[in-house]
Amino acid sequence: MHNGIKLDTVVLDSFTSVEEHLKRLLMSANNASTISQPLWGTVLTNYENLLNCLLNLPCNVIIIAHQRPTKDELTGVISYTPLISGQMKDKIGKDFEEVYYMEKTVKQGVATYEMLTVGSAQKPCRTSRTLGARVEPDFAKLYSLS
Repeated sequence: MHNGIKLDTVVLDSFTSVEEHLKRLLMSANNASTISQPLWGTVLTNYENLLNCLLNLPCNVIIIAHQRPTKDELTGVISYTPLISGQMKDKIGKDFEEVYYMEKTVKQGVATYEMLTVGSAQKPCRTSRTLGARVEPDFAKLYSLS
């Protein structure tokens, strides 16, 4: 409940932007021009505290993160991870039941979007629901809300 309004869903758009704000705040508070090794521990602690607070809310929580393509120099395989620094990029999904990857395809100038629900080494995602590997990005339909 917030001001008499029950919240069903909270969306953090985006974790990537929150990171940039957090790093600027920490650099300013520590009179630094870059995030030093000791400050990375503070960054990680702040990430964990933020996620803990969000996940303890009595509602659905959606966190959006931009992506970072990474090319394996040995195999040439490109994988996509959240555009988050440090250890959090590999462990942000651990506390969520659902981790989707939004894919955009443009054909003849028209963009379409699909959510991937089955992960791979290139695009980590997963679902606890019985869903197809590619689904329409409509949470009302996914969660039978409509």
